[in-house]
Amino acid sequence: GSRISTAARAALVPPFMNVVGKILRDWRASAPSGVTAPAAKLDSILERALARIQTASTDEAAQQDARGLLAVQGDGLPPLLRMLRVTGDPSKEELVHFLRFWQAFHEFWRRLRQAFTCLDEPVAEEAAEFRDTLLRRFETGEVTGMWLAKELEALQSTSADRVAWHALEAAIAEVAPGDSEEAVRLEDVSEPFFQWLSDLSFDYCRGGRNAQICCVRDVVGCSRPEACLHLGSSNWDIEEALRSLYTKKCPQALESQPPAFASWSSSGARLRRDEVWCPICIQPYKDGSHQSVQLRCCFQVMCWSCRRKLVDHEGIFRCPFCRTAEELSLAEASFNQFALHARRPLNRVVGFARGAGRFLGELSAAIQADLP
Repeated sequence: GSRISTAARAALVPPFMNVVGKILRDWRASAPSGVTAPAAKLDSILERALARIQTASTDEAAQQDARGLLAVQGDGLPPLLRMLRVTGDPSKEELVHFLRFWQAFHEFWRRLRQAFTCLDEPVAEEAAEFRDTLLRRFETGEVTGMWLAKELEALQSTSADRVAWHALEAAIAEVAPGDSEEAVRLEDVSEPFFQWLSDLSFDYCRGGRNAQICCVRDVVGCSRPEACLHLGSSNWDIEEALRSLYTKKCPQALESQPPAFASWSSSGARLRRDEVWCPICIQPYKDGSHQSVQLRCCFQVMCWSCRRKLVDHEGIFRCPFCRTAEELSLAEASFNQFALHARRPLNRVVGFARGAGRFLGELSAAIQADLP
C-alpha cells in the first residue's frame, strides 16, 4: 500500500538479474518449443503478466503504468501484444519469439520498477541493449556471423563484465562463424542467447558472481551496482575489487598508513580468521567476549573484548591497525556500553566467589587437620 516507505519498497524490489529469472520462468510457463511459442498461448502470457502486477512490491502508480501494457488500445490490441509482433488471430498460426517476449516483459518490469532501476546490475542493461540492437537489425537488414562478431567485440570493449560475454560469443560462433557473411535466422541466434541468459541470471542471482557481489557490497558497504562495476573492472578478482573500493571509500587510511594497507589482502584476512590467538591480548579465541571479529575498516581480526575496549565514550572505535576512526551504529554502541557496565558487577561477583572458595577450602583443611 501507499503507507510503505520508498526505502522499504527498495528492500523488497529485486535487482534486475533476478527479474530476468522471472521472465525466463514466465517464458517456460508459456509452453514454448525451444525459443518460439505458439500465439495460442497469449491468454496464458497475459494472465502471468497480470499476476506479476498483483504481487509486485511497488506503489499503485507503477502498477497502473504496467497495466497500461495490457489494456486494449485503438487497434484492438494491448501494447504488450504489439511488442510481441502478433495479432492474436488464431487462423494465422503466429509464433512468439523469445527475444521479443523478453523485450516486451522487460518493458513491463521496467514500468513496475521505474523508481528502482538504480539497483540494476550493469550487465543486465548491456544485454537488453544488445537484444534491442539485434531485433532492429533483423527488421532492417541481414544478420550475419561477421556482423554479430563485430557487435559483440564492440560491446565487450565497454562492458562492465567483459568476461560474461565470452560464453555468448563462443556459442554464437558455433551457429554463425565470425567470418561468415551468410544470413542467419532469428531462431538460430535466439537459442544460444536464451541459454546464455539463463546461465548468467543464475550466476548473478544464486551462483558465484552473486556471492562475490554480496561479499564486496557487505564488506565495503556499497551498492550492488557499484560492487558489480568494481568487480567487472577487476576481471572479477574479488581482492582487487575490495582494494579499489577501499581506496575510494577510505583514502585517509591509505595516506596515513600505506604500509598497513599495502600488506592487506582478503586472503590474509581469511588466514587471520583461522588463527586461534587475538593479536592484541594474545588470548585464544573462544565463544563469548573472546570470539573473533573481523574489522570493517581494514579487515584485520581481533577478539570482541579488545574491540570493545577500543571504543570510547562517544561510541567511536579507533582501529589499532589502520588508525581509522569509525563511529559505531546506535545498536552497537548501546550494546557496547551495556556490556561494559554489566561486566563490572559481574567481576565483583566472580571475585567474591573466588574469595569464598578459598575461605571454604582453608576451613575444610583446618577441620581435617584437627580430626584424630
